[in-house]
Parts: sequence; structure tokens; C-alpha cells
Amino acid sequence: LLFDAHQMSAEVDLLGSIESEEAPSCRCDYALYTYKLTQSSPQPESLLPTEASLDNISLSLDLLHSCLSVELELQFRENLASFLPKASVYSNDGKISTMEMSAYHGPAMYYYQLIQSTRLDDHNDSDIKRAPPAANYVICLICSCKQGLELFRLELEGFCEQLKPMIQANPPTKDSIVSSQLESLLQGWYFNNVQYLSRCVERCYPVLAELLYVAVKGNAKITGTDKQLMADIERFIESSTLSSLMQFPEPGTDNNEETVIEVTPSGCTFSHFEHSKFFSDWAQVLLSQGATSTDPFFLKQAIENFKLKIIQDINAFKRILQRAETDYYQLYKYVLCPMWYSTIMIVIKNRLTKRLYQLFYTPL
Repeated sequence: LLFDAHQMSAEVDLLGSIESEEAPSCRCDYALYTYKLTQSSPQPESLLPTEASLDNISLSLDLLHSCLSVELELQFRENLASFLPKASVYSNDGKISTMEMSAYHGPAMYYYQLIQSTRLDDHNDSDIKRAPPAANYVICLICSCKQGLELFRLELEGFCEQLKPMIQANPPTKDSIVSSQLESLLQGWYFNNVQYLSRCVERCYPVLAELLYVAVKGNAKITGTDKQLMADIERFIESSTLSSLMQFPEPGTDNNEETVIEVTPSGCTFSHFEHSKFFSDWAQVLLSQGATSTDPFFLKQAIENFKLKIIQDINAFKRILQRAETDYYQLYKYVLCPMWYSTIMIVIKNRLTKRLYQLFYTPL
């Protein structure tokens, strides 16, 4: 069996799929609506929500707060009301869609999520009809980008989850004023949930390789006085980590020494870092637009490709080690190969997956 490095490099050659053209300035807006469900005809008590029962439900939207102009807001609300699937009232998941908006001079993408005081999917249609009016809301986050907003779905879902208890604790109405805290968060949705990547790359470009290493290694502690940069670095690491797919070791174990990131006005220092060409190469991908001209959508796509490359390497290495369980020559041939030193050896050393650790350290 010949060494299959060429096959793997062809499989994970992702750099060509990223466009590095500088994106134009992005316009970002928001709108907060209350919505009401009205059932036009009664349904049998035992009938579960179906396509037929949904046809008897009408949806109305009332504006609570928005930074859109009156004309643009009416255009957006009309589009949202006609597009919003009735079935989505039974789901708390956020959704992303596009529409043409005159003031945006082209297509716009928007993320919307429904916030309900009670879960409608736990009740039948008759329960919906008998229930008293509830405060149900739609959060809409609008961006003048043509594509890429879906890459930040997790950030936007977390943002809406942050707003949910605030809205439920002090429900805004048409006759009341939205709290200043809620308004401030809505105004900064793009700054905090999308642009953090641009700020982090612009301010930490000399140590991007170290940040990517920490994201893969895990177990980092961020200290310093620059609160904004600390928050941006924390979100950058969260965006680049594979913790949701891998089993990280407990903090403080010998195999995973804690990395302390000291944030200062002049930059960042790391208490522990293992130099690797792999992380340096991907840092250069993130900097391919230049350290002062960074498109967050390009950066997010590059980070997703970075994580995909690691997953593919881990899966390939896992298959190799499984074959090596019955062929010790393959174990010698592949495990000692320098191509694995860049990422897989770091993964193995820090025991990111229990299975790989068991395969690697099981005595022959």
C-alpha cells in the first residue's frame, strides 16, 4: 500500500474555494415585531398540527422597534409576512432568507427567529384558540450582504437566546418604549456577532497561528485589561474550536497544559505554543486579504475550511490506525511519517478523542 498523501491533499485542497475579493461596506439593520396567530375555524380536539390545520391559521405582524426608515420597514414587513411559513410558528429555530430591498441597491439577507412565551407544538389547535393572547415576538437581523450570513448562524442563535429572557422579563408592547439595554444590543448585533472576526485578525495578525493552535488544543485562559479584544479573542477561539465534535480532556491534566493568553494594548502573548507549519499556513490564508482589509464572511469561510481540514485528517489517521491494529508495519510507516506532525500529533498529544488516544497508546 503506497503512501496516500497525494490523495489526501487533493481531498482537502480548500483554498481555491475561498474568494478573497474585498467585500464592500455592509449595511446592517434590525426590526422587532410582535406576531399574533388567529384560527379561522375550529379543529377536532385530537387533531395534531397538520398542513390542513395550518391553512386555518393567519399571522399578523406589528412593529415594536426598528432602525429602518418607515418606507423600508413597510417593504420589509410586507415581504416577511408573505414569506414567513406558517409552519415556522411551531419551531424555535432561527431561519435565514433573502429579499430585494430598494434602499440596499440589491439583495439583502436577513435572519429571523420567533420567541414564544409557550411552545405551541406542545398543544393542539384547540389549545391555541382557547389560550389567552400571549406576547410572541419576531427578531429580524438584516444585512446587505449577498451571501455568507448563514455562516454565522450559531452566533446569531446565541444572540437571540441572549435577548429572549430580556424580552420575556420586560415584554415590550406597541404602547411602551423598548428598554435601552435591548435597543443597544439590537443596534450592535453585527458589530458583536459578525465583525469580531475582522477586529481579531486586524489586531492579532502576528499571532493568528497561535490562536488557531489554542483553538485546536483547547484549555485556554484569557487575561488582560482590553475587554473588547478579550471578548473578540474568546469568540474567535469558540468559532475555530472543534470542541462540539471532540472529547477534550479535563483542564489541568498533564497532557493538556493550560495556555494563558495575556492581552495587552500592544498585542497578545502566549504562555505555551508549539510551532507548526500547518497553523502558520492557515494564518496566512486568513491574512490573504491583508491585515487591515478583512471581510468577516471570507474569514468565517476560511475558518470553517480550517476545521474541515482537521476533521478530514483525523478521520484519515483514524482509518490508518485501525488498519495498523493488525499490521504493525503500517503503524510504523504512517505514525512516524512527518506529514502528521503538524496537526494530528497535537490532537493525539492532547487526547482530543478517546478512540485515537486508545489506539495510539495501546501496547503492541
